Amino acid sequence: MNQMMFPVFLGLMIVSTVAWLFISKRLYQLLGKNHPIIYESLGKPKTVMRKSMRNNILIIRFVFMGYKQETNDPVIKRLCDGLRSILIIYALCFLGCLVLLIDWFM
Repeated sequence: MNQMMFPVFLGLMIVSTVAWLFISKRLYQLLGKNHPIIYESLGKPKTVMRKSMRNNILIIRFVFMGYKQETNDPVIKRLCDGLRSILIIYALCFLGCLVLLIDWFM
C-alpha cells in the first residue's frame, strides 16, 4: 500500500473524531430532554467529561445493537446511524494506518 495514504487515513480519523463529538453531543442532548429513562440507563453521558469505559460500552451498544428502536424517534435513529457510520470509517482508517505502519517497518 502506498505510504502517501497515511496522511489521508490520519486526516479522516481526525475529521471523524470531531464529527463523533458533535453528533454524540446532539444525541445526548436529545436523549436527556426527550427520553430521560434511556439517558439515565446510559449513565447520563456527557460529550467528554465523566465518561467511563462502562458508559462508552453502553453507548456503543445503544448505537449498534438497535436499542435506539425503543425510542420511536426518527431523529435519534438518524443520529445513531450517523454515529455507526463514523465509527466504521474511523475503524477502517485505523486499520489502514496500522497496515501502513507495519509495512513501513518491515
